[in-house]
Amino acid sequence: MKKVLIVVKNEKTKNVLERIVEELNPNGEVYVTDDLPKAYHIMSIHTIHLFLIDLVLYPSVRGGDVSGAVFAQNVRRITRYQFTPIILFSPLLDEGLHMYAKIHCYAYI
Repeated sequence: MKKVLIVVKNEKTKNVLERIVEELNPNGEVYVTDDLPKAYHIMSIHTIHLFLIDLVLYPSVRGGDVSGAVFAQNVRRITRYQFTPIILFSPLLDEGLHMYAKIHCYAYI
């Protein structure tokens, strides 16, 4: 049984991702939140096997928001999550492939 943590602010995206994960992983557990403290709490009490993270969690922040990337970097600092798959998604372009190089995410959509 695989455990997936979805961290996303947009309600429509949240619902679509949750449905897809449940279809592909019917016996697994899916945790969905748009709250970073709650996401940290979930990953501290459960062993997560896949992270789906929205790069921009707080789009109204001035100067751009990359709170999802910061969360992903913090995930990578935890020993048990160093090699756990992370999929980041965002409307922003990552032409320099920063997410692959810095965070070692498995996909950037």
